[in-house]
Amino acid sequence: MRLSIGILALSATIASAALPFAPIDSSWSALTLKHPTGMRASVLLRTGDTIDGLGGVKTLVRKNLDYIGFRGLGPSAGNDSAILGVNSELRDSSTAHGDGGGFTLFKVVRNPNDGTWARVGSGKALNFRSIGGTWVNCGGFDTPWGTMVSGEEYPPLSNAEAYASGKQIRDTSDVIVKTMGFDDTLRRFEALGWMTEIDPITGTARKLYKMGRFSHEGGALLPDRRTVILTDDATPAVLFKFVASKVDDFTDGQLYAYKQTEDKSGGSWIMLPMQLDSLVNIRDVAIRRGATVGIRHEWAVYHGGKVYINETGIDNDKGALANAVKSGATVEGHLKGGVWANDTAKDYYGRTLVLDTLTNALTVLVEGGVSASGKHFSNPDGMHVQVVDGKAWLVIMEDLNGASQGRDPGGNNNCEAWWLDLTMPRPTLDSLQRMLVGANGAELTGGNQTPDGRTMFVTVQHPSASNTAPWDKDVVVALTGFTPATTGISRSVQAAGSARPFVLDQANLVFQVPTTGTLRRLDGSVRQRFTDAHKVNVPAGGAWLVETATGSWSFVKP
Repeated sequence: MRLSIGILALSATIASAALPFAPIDSSWSALTLKHPTGMRASVLLRTGDTIDGLGGVKTLVRKNLDYIGFRGLGPSAGNDSAILGVNSELRDSSTAHGDGGGFTLFKVVRNPNDGTWARVGSGKALNFRSIGGTWVNCGGFDTPWGTMVSGEEYPPLSNAEAYASGKQIRDTSDVIVKTMGFDDTLRRFEALGWMTEIDPITGTARKLYKMGRFSHEGGALLPDRRTVILTDDATPAVLFKFVASKVDDFTDGQLYAYKQTEDKSGGSWIMLPMQLDSLVNIRDVAIRRGATVGIRHEWAVYHGGKVYINETGIDNDKGALANAVKSGATVEGHLKGGVWANDTAKDYYGRTLVLDTLTNALTVLVEGGVSASGKHFSNPDGMHVQVVDGKAWLVIMEDLNGASQGRDPGGNNNCEAWWLDLTMPRPTLDSLQRMLVGANGAELTGGNQTPDGRTMFVTVQHPSASNTAPWDKDVVVALTGFTPATTGISRSVQAAGSARPFVLDQANLVFQVPTTGTLRRLDGSVRQRFTDAHKVNVPAGGAWLVETATGSWSFVKP
């Protein structure tokens, strides 16, 4: 049945939209950050910008920017102004910033006319000297009481490693810990590798010793405001849980390690010793007590009774999981016999996991790889939940571990950011919708949002120096301009009683059963006739009409 152009145009206009932006195509060489048409990317902070350093001296913003903390200000609860804090994933010496990792605080405001954001003032480097310094500040999470929690990754194994001939932590004297119930002395390297809680208003910080020392990536705070699921960016990686003794207070509590049931239907939490000498090496303690291990757990986020965890993978673990098993650990069930076989893990793509907080079941949400339609989902790392107009989306950002196995077709390390509808019961690779493609060489990370969901913050980390400015240096970006996008399919004419026989993924019409029909352009010209097809490729751009024996439907392909 043929439709008039007038009806087609109308149906294209009223096509339903699932996403608040139009998904973008892949790009394997990008000199700038690629984002949806109609959205704006405002650079708020850039490596090399002038800020206030320690002692009031002027200094420059450091590189390797990562987690972005958000503390709302003003009567609109953060929708008009805020303090942002951003990690520097470093361990080098710096008199102006303090040796080791770093953290920069700065204020931002929203333009009431167009909704874009800009920095106010110069910002300042946070002083961690009083708590023994920090190390490779990577992921983190915000608290509802207004603090920012920064994770210290890959802690050193000795003072010599921390010192590195004076290039890193130059003060290797012991650190006295007289807080949180402890009266102990740590060697300098043992004082690195904890969670650090920051008050962005006062600019003060404290180490959260009760959360243990391991390769902290981030954490997911549950609604009880006491329980935090903590991720371990290591291989073997242990999943930890901290339960605070009091609401809104991380200074005391109990640490646990996750142990999965053999049938993968649930799990339990192993109580861990809380003495400081045990907490310093708590991963080893957890493994000896039978904890379940995985491969590099990255960011974690809570939503709707579930904790989502990015397991980024590793090209070759060189027997690390096997050695953990010899020490008493078990291995995540989804890794056995596939990624982990013959005592060696080769996990090229990684995956996104989901932990059910009621049953403690740990399962795969989306497995990494290359889909039939050509989507590359590889080495997920940064993550947050973006709620726009009451609908929640899981935002997953990549940090490619390598170029093999189709992970980096162009060889330029172009990482992508994906959105996933959290109401989907069984998502696949083709359920992911591409929002961003990073500039050449860059990792995408640090995701956060304003309370109203109309702004998304992201960090573009370690881009290629040959990119177009400002994308040739690390930047913190505010993305605005979320609007309903006509990316869904609407029915224009349909035979009585028949159901729509297809769905639209990123590149194809996917039919539920083999189908015969015609794909036409808006002007009625035939693009393709297909017979007993499961998939029909649809070029990007413009409105289309598909005709089958059961009816005709128009849709817009951005």
